[in-house]
Amino acid sequence: MLNKNNNQNNRGFTLIELMVAVSIFATVAVIATGAVITANNINQKAQAIKQAMDNLNFALDSMTLKLKSGGGYYCAAASDFADPPISPNYPSADSQDCTSTPGTAIAFKLADDPGPSNPRKFIYRLRTVAGKGQLQVAKGPDSGSMSSFTPITNDQLDVKSLKFYVVGNCNNGSGCDPNDSQPRVLISLYGTATVGHQTSDFAIQTTVSDRR
Repeated sequence: MLNKNNNQNNRGFTLIELMVAVSIFATVAVIATGAVITANNINQKAQAIKQAMDNLNFALDSMTLKLKSGGGYYCAAASDFADPPISPNYPSADSQDCTSTPGTAIAFKLADDPGPSNPRKFIYRLRTVAGKGQLQVAKGPDSGSMSSFTPITNDQLDVKSLKFYVVGNCNNGSGCDPNDSQPRVLISLYGTATVGHQTSDFAIQTTVSDRR
């Protein structure tokens, strides 16, 4: 009698119990794997969006750094800087403010002359290419032709608006001493960064002063 009870207590799982256990384990494994894949996809898209925004930040940092080292800000509409076959036209006037009506492009010269063959004159503008707005730059030496406009933002960015407000230039009737003046440039832009089906909006505003 004792041996019979021991045999009943030591019996294994039935086939049905094993199938139920395996089914539960498989279901949990599928759910967990799906969650991991989803989290990985979200992380990859977030990293891609971050890279796109890093490109925008790099472009803005490069532009603002040169603006701080420059002067003679000429604020105008992007259409004022024509695209001849060889290079855009640099404005003949020394500077121009944009106060109530913002400009969509800005031209200026670096305060220090980097040499005859190095760029000293810069033009930044917004231009729509293939349905997307991109920041572009043209540059050239103090005397000589400007380069053609080249993009400084990638295809993942769509800059929908770029505005420049410039105040404080001396040759706009203010009668100030150019050496004592400190014109300011307010930059405002917004747009979207798109990677795959994920889109992130951005809006940036910053002010730059002539630090010569």
